[in-house]
Formats: sequence, structure tokens, C-alpha cells
Amino acid sequence: MIRVVGVIFLAGAVLLVVYAEGLHWIALWNLSPLALAGLAIFRSPGIGRLSWSAVVFAAVVTLVIVLIHAAWLFDWGGTRTESSTAGLIFLFSPICAVLLGAVGLAGVKIAGRAGKGNTARQASSAVAQKRSGSSTQK
Repeated sequence: MIRVVGVIFLAGAVLLVVYAEGLHWIALWNLSPLALAGLAIFRSPGIGRLSWSAVVFAAVVTLVIVLIHAAWLFDWGGTRTESSTAGLIFLFSPICAVLLGAVGLAGVKIAGRAGKGNTARQASSAVAQKRSGSSTQK
């Protein structure tokens, strides 16, 4: 289900980028982070499973690209009309999107490892208590 929703959002983001920019080489450059997000969603560790780090990476990348292109398209805060170098945003936004997505991915990986560490500690303390309880009963 998450994979289907992700594909729908990615398709919408691709259409927004193409609508805002047209179809040329800079638009292809801006579509490259969305291609990476699509690969993250389609690459799965097992059949039917999807890692949360891939979901977070894809969501952050898609959100950044969509917000930047929506700001350009609707001229939020004069994004398009107030600066002579406003078009440079399209050169740097894919890099920023991938970097922010990587930060989100790393955060989820670190949180997942910390959670597994706590679970392992709890399990080992439960085993230790069980052993000490069973030796005192004898």
C-alpha cells in the first residue's frame, strides 16, 4: 500500500516538475532526485517489505522538489520574479534534495539501530534475571 501511494506521489511530482519547467535538460536534472526516490521505493529487502529508511528518503526528496517547484510556479514570496538569479534554484535543488533525503535516511537508520540496541539490552537483562531466579529456586 505504501509503495502504491509513493508511486502516485512520485508521478504527481514528475508532472509538476515537467509542467513548471517544460521538458529539457535542466528538467531532467531536476527529475533525477525523483528517480532516486523511485529506486528507493522499488528496491526492497524482501517480497512485500519496504524499509522505513527508503520511505523517509523518498518522502523528503519528493517533498523538497515539490515545494521548490510549487514556489516557483505560484511565485510564493516573489520566488520567480524578485531575483535576477532565481533560476539558479533549479541547478542546486536536486543536490539539496538528495542531501536532505540522505540525512533523513541516516536518522531513521540510527534510530532503528538504537531501538534494536535497547531491545537487545532488555532481552539480555530478562535472560539474566531468569537465570538468577532459576538458580535461587534450586
